[in-house]
Parts: sequence; structure tokens; C-alpha cells
Amino acid sequence: MSEEPRRWVADPGQVSSRVEGETVILHMPSGTYFGLDRVGTHVWDLLAQPRTLEELRDAVVARFEVEPERAEADLRALLADLEANGLVR
Repeated sequence: MSEEPRRWVADPGQVSSRVEGETVILHMPSGTYFGLDRVGTHVWDLLAQPRTLEELRDAVVARFEVEPERAEADLRALLADLEANGLVR
């Protein structure tokens, strides 16, 4: 029996806003601000709904000029950072 892939979604304990094509996120419980560039903003928009790493990678590769391996590595780092700061679950 195979395990279902992990799905990531933005945590409801935050507020985000777009500023000049980038996203600013306020983590409400800690009062900490975070910033995302335009690629991170695209990923953040996708995380409004639960997504797998593969879905996120495919969406980034389709929109930006990046190799799938590089996109996946960068996404793993971004998701780990977002999770460590309580912004995704």
C-alpha cells in the first residue's frame, strides 16, 4: 500500500498582502513579517489550496524558466522555511 504524498497549505494563522509584485506575510501568533519574491509569491498563491511538492514544482516550471530539479530543490528549501516559521502546514 503506497502512502499518499504530503500536501502543503498556507496556515490560517497568518495574513498576507501583495506589494509591488511580491508578498509580505505577517505571522499573527509571533508578529513576525516575511517577504517572498515573485516566484515565492506564485507558490504562496498556489498554497491557498493543499498542493503536493510535485504540483508546486510543475506549476513553477510551467511559469518560470527553471529546470525541474532546480525548482524542486528550491521548493523543498522554501517549504521547509515556511513550515519552520509556522506559515504552512
